[in-house]
Amino acid sequence: MLSAISRATVLALATSTALAKTITVSVGDGGKLLYVPSTVFADIGDEVQFEFYPQNHSVVQAAFDAPCQPISNNAFYSGYVPSQGGEASTSFVLTINDTTPLWFYCSQGKHCQNGMVGVINPPNSTTTNTQPAFAAGAKNASANVAPKTGVLGGVLQSNSSAPGGTTNSVTSSATGSAYGSATGTPTSSGAGSASGTGTSTAASATATTSKSAAGHMAVNGILGGLGFVVGMGLL
Repeated sequence: MLSAISRATVLALATSTALAKTITVSVGDGGKLLYVPSTVFADIGDEVQFEFYPQNHSVVQAAFDAPCQPISNNAFYSGYVPSQGGEASTSFVLTINDTTPLWFYCSQGKHCQNGMVGVINPPNSTTTNTQPAFAAGAKNASANVAPKTGVLGGVLQSNSSAPGGTTNSVTSSATGSAYGSATGTPTSSGAGSASGTGTSTAASATATTSKSAAGHMAVNGILGGLGFVVGMGLL
């Protein structure tokens, strides 16, 4: 029989996986320069899925006090995801590893300055670091900056049911290099021009080509936890 400790360990693994949820954020839906919702509350293990609408938007992690430029480390970046009509056939998925506030913006044109910013897990209500305050700071930013790298810190995932856009190849990277200032001119390829230098380390993420792959990984994690318990002689 499993000891009380080993049973609790296996139950915790199973429960955290079962309770994980996917939170959808629309990007530019209806032609509006908005993330909806712009404030997201997510638990550890949850996935935040950004769904893109015309024409050519992105999601970039920033610091609260520097709204329209990439954070220097642990950054995530979706790349530009184009769509010509309706939802793009590619979404950007982040897995939440902790509840640290994650501020983000769109690096296209002046979208950040025009209020296209958001936050995952903002600080508690006793602070002044809120999404409206972040948007107010973005309004006064002198430039809107995009990473020069490819996808960082999350995965691009194909949306088989989405009617619009061009499916980008599913890629991700654990580390990135230079950042640059993006001109943000929409293109059918989804690429924004950029220049400049800098360094970044991406938030940890594992690239998967489908939700089913992520599900298999979660199941394998539970089985692995059980195997560890058995191997420790707690049966």
